[in-house]
Amino acid sequence: MDAPGRIVRNQVDFIMVNKRFRNAVKYAKTYPGADVNTDHSLLVMGLHVKLKRARAPTTDKVNLRLLKAQDTERKVSDQLNSSLRALEAEDVDTTWDRFKDALNSAAVEHLGEPSQHRQEWMTEEIIKLMGERRSKQKRSPAYRALQTRIRAKIRAAKEEWFTSQCTEMERLCELHDDFNLHKKLREMTGTGRRNVPSVIVNSFGNVAVTKEEKFAVWEEYVRELFGDHRPDIVLSSREDREGPAILREEVAHAIKTAKCGKAVGPDRVSMELLKLLDEGSLTQLTRLLNRIYDTGELPEEWLNSVFVTLPKKPNARKYSVSIEQLV
Repeated sequence: MDAPGRIVRNQVDFIMVNKRFRNAVKYAKTYPGADVNTDHSLLVMGLHVKLKRARAPTTDKVNLRLLKAQDTERKVSDQLNSSLRALEAEDVDTTWDRFKDALNSAAVEHLGEPSQHRQEWMTEEIIKLMGERRSKQKRSPAYRALQTRIRAKIRAAKEEWFTSQCTEMERLCELHDDFNLHKKLREMTGTGRRNVPSVIVNSFGNVAVTKEEKFAVWEEYVRELFGDHRPDIVLSSREDREGPAILREEVAHAIKTAKCGKAVGPDRVSMELLKLLDEGSLTQLTRLLNRIYDTGELPEEWLNSVFVTLPKKPNARKYSVSIEQLV
């Protein structure tokens, strides 16, 4: 029992916090009058932690817009075509991997990585001036002169970009192209974006919480959507299983008529790079396609795909597939 004038309090309760998160501690205090069955005082601590979002590792990206320069286009074309001429015929997977690596390596070397997220009106000249400004000391006359010049360039670039967008919308309005007109308007205003659903339920109505449960839901959906229950066709002779060989002219025509500016797949091979193939490289590609056609053996990478969910209804939680929707 404490004597008068000699009151002792023992501090025996602690909350351990990692040194990394010590700045996140807002307060720590005790509640002596808390109604708990213990002779210790209730210890409470307030902690505010904001964790970063985990991002998947990104692959090397290229700026395909640099191909508009004839000198850059010639360098990329020369390198990838010289690499493809020396391509030796091996098994399907190895041949495709080397063909793909020849395209991507030439693109990464000469096209480089595109700039990080920036405004659409931003120009290369402004970015170059910003890089020059970083080398100057702040508040110096040279820094202030570059700052004034950059602001003038930004105002001019914005004015030119908005003028071009308005001209494009006026052209679409004259053509009565309402679809692309509203699409362009939504891009400029940033409206019309739908929220991605945060939850999804399985066929039993239960919410899928873990990653494995969500994979199972989408696996069931894809199996139901693309399931083929038709009987197998039995070919009577070898002639029924063979057809005419793929011609180099057919491959060249398919590449020439294909549209550019499309998203690439897991192999990162873009149509802009395929359009740079010369006759020798087209022959190599045609030989690879004919081997795949004759043997029926596809590269392993062609069997993989990226599944991107595009909800048709906002806040949809359950998928629905019917025969009427597929016909």
